[in-house]
Amino acid sequence: MLKPKTGESLNDFLSRCHKAGVSMAEGVASWNQANGLNLSDVSSIGLIVPVSVTLAEDDKAAGRFKILANSGGVNNYFGYEFVIKLSKVKAKAKFPALLQHNVAQIVGTADSTNADDNGLYIEGAFSKATEAGRQTEALARESFPWQASCGIMPKKIKRVGLGEKITVNGRTFEGPVDVWLESELKEISFTPFGVDSNTAAIALSAKPGRHNPNPSEGNDMNLLKLARRMMNLSAETPDAEVLKALGLADGATDDAITAALETKLTALATSATPPATPGQAPAAQLAGEAVAKAVKDAMVQLAAEQAEARKTITQLCDTYKCPDIKTALLSEGVSVETARERIMAHLASGNRPLGGIVSMGATDMQKICLAATDGIALQLGVKIGTPAAGHEEFRKLGLFGICQFLLARQGENVFGLSRSQTADKFFELASSASTADFAHIFRDAANKILLAAYNESPATWRPIVRVVSAVDFKKIYGVELSAAPDLKPVRENGEYEEGFFKDSGENYGVITKGRILYITRPMIVNDELRVFGKGVQIMGSAARRMENDIVWNLITSNPTMSDGKALFHADHKNLEATSKGVISTTTLTAGRKAMRKQVGLTGEKLELRPRYILHPVAQQTDTEILVRSVTLPSDNKPAGTYNPWNDLIPISEPRLDDVSEKAWYLASDPMQAEGIEVAYLDGNENPYVEEREEFTRDALGIKIRHDFGAGVMSHRAFYKNPGE
Repeated sequence: MLKPKTGESLNDFLSRCHKAGVSMAEGVASWNQANGLNLSDVSSIGLIVPVSVTLAEDDKAAGRFKILANSGGVNNYFGYEFVIKLSKVKAKAKFPALLQHNVAQIVGTADSTNADDNGLYIEGAFSKATEAGRQTEALARESFPWQASCGIMPKKIKRVGLGEKITVNGRTFEGPVDVWLESELKEISFTPFGVDSNTAAIALSAKPGRHNPNPSEGNDMNLLKLARRMMNLSAETPDAEVLKALGLADGATDDAITAALETKLTALATSATPPATPGQAPAAQLAGEAVAKAVKDAMVQLAAEQAEARKTITQLCDTYKCPDIKTALLSEGVSVETARERIMAHLASGNRPLGGIVSMGATDMQKICLAATDGIALQLGVKIGTPAAGHEEFRKLGLFGICQFLLARQGENVFGLSRSQTADKFFELASSASTADFAHIFRDAANKILLAAYNESPATWRPIVRVVSAVDFKKIYGVELSAAPDLKPVRENGEYEEGFFKDSGENYGVITKGRILYITRPMIVNDELRVFGKGVQIMGSAARRMENDIVWNLITSNPTMSDGKALFHADHKNLEATSKGVISTTTLTAGRKAMRKQVGLTGEKLELRPRYILHPVAQQTDTEILVRSVTLPSDNKPAGTYNPWNDLIPISEPRLDDVSEKAWYLASDPMQAEGIEVAYLDGNENPYVEEREEFTRDALGIKIRHDFGAGVMSHRAFYKNPGE
């Protein structure tokens, strides 16, 4: 059986095995054995896996590929560890192999899937019919180091708890770990990530029967980190010097490092000379067995810290789309801060755009603006049916992170900038016409938040008014016929009598109300996106509240009409004088009678029917019982008596309580008679949002305005009972 050469990667070794006629399963087993990995050991590789390519001698014939989709060991994905039961992975007889997960770029067809304890194997043929297939195979002929991304979906999962053990794929695993008892292979894609010992090699666990929580980092590296910490050495101390301090040479085994560290600490504990920096090495104050326990406990703590750091670094690399340096950062075991600095430096090099969540040209910001707008709005609680593609990334970013993202997206070098410098650079670019999309993102997000709050707030007045569009801020006059609106008889060959319209004396106008909210420099520095969102939300509710105040004030204030009399007046025959009282069958009867007998300008009967009953909250319960009962709820009426008030629609409004808890009103349908008319400028019924970069202050202004007006066009559509 072939054996791996010194320094040979797993990908190269499997390719060599294939040329020699060795199956991939045998090759993987040989690799495991050569690297000291027995079936009781646990290997951990990601789902980015190596590819072995068989090339036809004739260029015109299609070559084939072989893929080790999974080794059967522990997989670590975003800090989530799981084992796939290889014998229970299902796949279709044939399924497409893609290029970088793009369904429009088909590389070929996978036509064979099989598994054993050493791995899950996929075979297939390159396509000669597609450009992606020809190009991928041609690059393989040039020894391009292709890898494959295998999408495997779990169907049945078993959770193995802490201290529990389970045997899968001929290996024993110790929890906590998830075991995918049944899975489905959904997709295979060729990816152009470079294959090296970090990405393709199987990382060994430290000891049989346990899985390494840091699979790309050797246990000796963890021990050396532990030695630096417990002996008060700098984190930058070279490995050789750490080993020298322990009395060891390069290449020392894990057991030798552990024993030397315990000996060193025991010696320090029994020495009369205190440590150079008291308090920093608590283990140095211990002795004998206590030292061994301290080393073990410190190792557990270090492993937990490193696992958390790896999880954070993985999330950072995925957020900023840096797969090309993720492996290096994880294998080197750098700190989170160091990883963040290197990611920013990597993004800044060559003005590489940050945020590859959307495929677009460097100058095309439309899609990223939509993604950012929806992400910000969702983060601030707005419900969006189908968010724009890529919105997930912005749901995780604060105000500072969004500004940093947008700056890097424009090619700005954000590496090394402080929070205040980032804010300054953002305002500088936000004021530029070429980067006006920066400000538009916050404007559009504010608009979504504003409208959500505006539409969630109740508009109880809406059913009783007629809504029109205003073209300007001039006064809007009611319209009436100059004479009786009756139709006139037309004689044979005679002319139709003309009816003329004229402005009535009632009028009103549209007014503008608004405020400006600011995204300020301190807000960016302090990462206060929530403050911005809350302010916009309050303004949305305020816009609706303004409408409610204006409309209901027209009723409760009893304004003077153009005839010099109040809206509700005895001469208007819409103010109850005899049957005063709270809502009841008796008082409703009087109100309906008054409205049915209402006449027009020339005495014509209007036949108005009450449609809405407007009442204070204090009378809400009694009113709803009265109008919504199937039969008339009265002590003096037998059961089953028809309820004549079922057609009335109750509208409860707390602003009526502010004036009187006794008074109530009836209103006809606004299409039957003119009553209150509401106008929006240019028919825009929503508040308007625009952004403005402030020159005199470090801030981006978000201006919110609402153009709205309302007026009473006629007294005939309303009736009032003062209630007492």
